[in-house]
Amino acid sequence: MAYLVSQRTNEMGIRMALGAHPRNILSLVLSHGTRPVLAGVATGIVIACMLTRLIGTPLFAVSPFDPVTFAAMTLVLTFVALAAC
Repeated sequence: MAYLVSQRTNEMGIRMALGAHPRNILSLVLSHGTRPVLAGVATGIVIACMLTRLIGTPLFAVSPFDPVTFAAMTLVLTFVALAAC
């Protein structure tokens, strides 16, 4: 993401010189960062659902398909990825 932003630094400077607000530049960067994050989250959920069948037996007192755990980890990892953007 840092590489992509560094490649577009001149474009962002021109946009700001022409009157774009910093929040518009931020939304531009976040919109380009959101696509890979959402693709990774979707892929990760599918793979995690498939792998829970393999590791379901060593888990004690925890359901392998615990929706609260899946939702919490999805939100945490999505927040961290967007903060990195």
